[in-house]
Amino acid sequence: MELSQLKHFKVTSRHKNLTRAAEELHLSQPALSISISKLEKELGAALFDRGRGGLQLTSVGSSFLFWCNEALNAIDSGVREVRDLCDTGGGLVRVAVSEAVFIKHLTRDFLKTHSKASLQCFLMTNEQMRSAIYDSTVDFVISRGPVTGPDIYWSPVYEDYLTALMSVENPLARKPSLLMEELASSFFLVGDLKQDMHSFIYQQCHAAGFTPKIRYEGHDSDVATLLLVLENTVMLTCNSTNLAVEAEIPGVSDVIAVPISDANVQPLGLGFRSNRYQSVAVMEFYDMAQRFYSALPT
Repeated sequence: MELSQLKHFKVTSRHKNLTRAAEELHLSQPALSISISKLEKELGAALFDRGRGGLQLTSVGSSFLFWCNEALNAIDSGVREVRDLCDTGGGLVRVAVSEAVFIKHLTRDFLKTHSKASLQCFLMTNEQMRSAIYDSTVDFVISRGPVTGPDIYWSPVYEDYLTALMSVENPLARKPSLLMEELASSFFLVGDLKQDMHSFIYQQCHAAGFTPKIRYEGHDSDVATLLLVLENTVMLTCNSTNLAVEAEIPGVSDVIAVPISDANVQPLGLGFRSNRYQSVAVMEFYDMAQRFYSALPT
């Protein structure tokens, strides 16, 4: 059994599709299929059911995936510890964040002070984060609401609340706070998400008894500037996001964040797998994020 076969099985089990797995692994589909078949032959059991609906793990495959992940995680932990002991000063940091978690200023400051390190940031749901922690796709997460599971340590760092971001010229901007129903006649800006994710904005609006009228939905590095030119338009954000953006782009005085008094937002927290070795670079970025959120005003 070769290490590459374990990696091939792990990636294939995540995609449940040979073509997509082969693309990620930079292999041809026949080469990947042969690798999986050799692994199954050596184990003496089928790892996948190969039906019209795609690949599905068998009960044996699900059991073997757990130990496959444990083996690969152990090797990865060993490699990271050796590199730290050799004081290479670098390393890869992989972090997953929830929707509307803004850490651009943290990544900027970290990369400026860690010239040999590299960083990857992923947008995920909490369930995706849980899976990513177990298969070591990410080192830690910054999530809204807890990410739970055996050996996962998650700790809240900020009690967040929802705000409506709008131009200071908007009549609603004169109010000290708003109810969600007061936004029913407004237009909304929505940031871009992955195809398998749904913005929390829809849930908040539906809970208040209306469907949001979306004026713009998509990717824009400075989408909030649209608030200055579009009348009766708001953008729902969390207070931690507003404070983080201010840390990155100070002095934005024409846009105001009005608190929403009847919206429920889960606390912001950080989580990682407690029984896995974390490199010096990972822990330094983790500590940087924890200090930032713990120091935010409520």
